Amino acid sequence: EAAREIARFGFGVEAWYDPNMAPELAEALRAAPAVSVHATGSWVKDWMAKTGRSRFDAYRMQLDDIAAFNCRTLVLHASHIIVKGSDHELDVELASFMVEYGRELGIAIALENTLEEQGLSYAWEADAIAQVDGLNICLDTGHVYWTDHALADYLGALKHRLVHMHVQDIACELESPITEIYGLDHLNPGSGGISRDDWRLLLDTLEEIDFDGMAVFEVRPRHPLQLGLQAREFMQSMQR
Repeated sequence: EAAREIARFGFGVEAWYDPNMAPELAEALRAAPAVSVHATGSWVKDWMAKTGRSRFDAYRMQLDDIAAFNCRTLVLHASHIIVKGSDHELDVELASFMVEYGRELGIAIALENTLEEQGLSYAWEADAIAQVDGLNICLDTGHVYWTDHALADYLGALKHRLVHMHVQDIACELESPITEIYGLDHLNPGSGGISRDDWRLLLDTLEEIDFDGMAVFEVRPRHPLQLGLQAREFMQSMQR
């Protein structure tokens, strides 16, 4: 229902892959003006054990499925393309296979920047795209701010392969007392703690590289307590 409503108002839709996707969702995606899909891997191990097929087969099936509703981009986390059991070692063979097979189907493969506390940083993504020709980047704006690196570092290292975006804001200082309970990020762009200077840097970079990919608003509603704090702060500011 959400996908149908979003598409009805002219927005594209990004869905998370499910090998047992409901026919109604697939139908809604086919009606959307643009579609991207976020890869998932939680099902792969059980699927391989049940079918006796390989990890390559699992991702081939994932790409075949999403091609049926004209998906433009498949977004990956690093965990989808590391050598299993390794300490974040890139599986170059698997990543290259996905890029080549995606190219046959007209689907770009975009590696999303992940969180530094997961043992990775923009340097890992930069190394990955250097090793795999045709592997692209999905920049998640919020993920940048949970690392020790600046947005400029990410853009400088990754902008030449930037084809997709997850646009979100992080909680502002006012909300810090409750973010451990209600979440730190995935807030509406411009409503949180990312500075206007960084938003301007991002927009200038997109213009510089002539970006023509999808920019996904990867956001969730604030909790009522967060809204109450913001509303109270605004009303008090009007009395000063």
